[in-house]
Amino acid sequence: MADGKLSQTEIDALLAAMRPQSVASTPTKNYVEFDFRRPSKFTRELIRSVEASHELFSRRFAGLVTQQLRAVVHVEPLATDQITYQDYIRSMANPTVLTILNLAPWPGQAVIELSTQMALTLVDRMLGGPGRPIPLRRPTDLEITLIRVLMDAACSALKETFADVLEVTPTVSSVELNPNFVQAVAPSEMALLLSYQMSVTSTRRTDGLLTLCYPFSTLQPAMERLERQVWTEDRPSLMSANSSGIPPLNAHLREVDVPITVRLRVSKIPAIDVATLRPGDVLRLDHRVGEPVIGTVEGREVLEGNVGRVGRRLALQLTDWLVDQ
Repeated sequence: MADGKLSQTEIDALLAAMRPQSVASTPTKNYVEFDFRRPSKFTRELIRSVEASHELFSRRFAGLVTQQLRAVVHVEPLATDQITYQDYIRSMANPTVLTILNLAPWPGQAVIELSTQMALTLVDRMLGGPGRPIPLRRPTDLEITLIRVLMDAACSALKETFADVLEVTPTVSSVELNPNFVQAVAPSEMALLLSYQMSVTSTRRTDGLLTLCYPFSTLQPAMERLERQVWTEDRPSLMSANSSGIPPLNAHLREVDVPITVRLRVSKIPAIDVATLRPGDVLRLDHRVGEPVIGTVEGREVLEGNVGRVGRRLALQLTDWLVDQ
């Protein structure tokens, strides 16, 4: 500085010192995000315990419905989620089959949702039909009554599921078709949602969705025992009664009708002969007189036998099994 005046270099240095200092780095994130609209109230231990226990529910429910329908029913777990009760209701179609369960002595309720088409297919099978897929429509009052019978089987399965935790007696409170009429708990309450794929194999396979919803207030009385529970179960043999007193599956086999198809040897016929067939014509087959015929079940060869007559009806005499009994 000369004569009391600042040089350009000194002026630049003063201006640089007056500028605000830039932040060297972003501050460390020392907080945890929390969604007040969807708080996580179910611990991982509780979710694992509920999932493990409800493997028993899926097997028991499938077995009971199989006995009622005389058709093979499978219930396979898909997913377990935490969701608000309001979001659960909004995700449903209208109409849908909603069953409200009382879980005495627990204070709360549980909700089972079954897709309408699957419910109609089950009812069709209960009434002696083939159990084919039914077009979407609103179930009648009679069909709702039959659906309640199926949901009684779900109550029995749930009672066994919670037997090691607390003595619970599930009962069907009501069956509704409009989800907007079902207000089991407050809309903002969190719920544990278990989703299953339900399939029925009769003349053909039909699939549908089954969900089981437990509001937080329903499971709260048993949460501590559920988290500590170690779920162990011996798979019962089909050839013997299990410890729960449920009769073995083979005890019901005599009540099941099995269609058997009797098949002759495959014959080759010229296409021109088929095209010129007229009523009264006789075809010569490659199957010889006295040669055994094959009996099939669902396309599988199971036995051999000889055809004949008993009175006025055709008959089949068993000569040999083609599969292990």
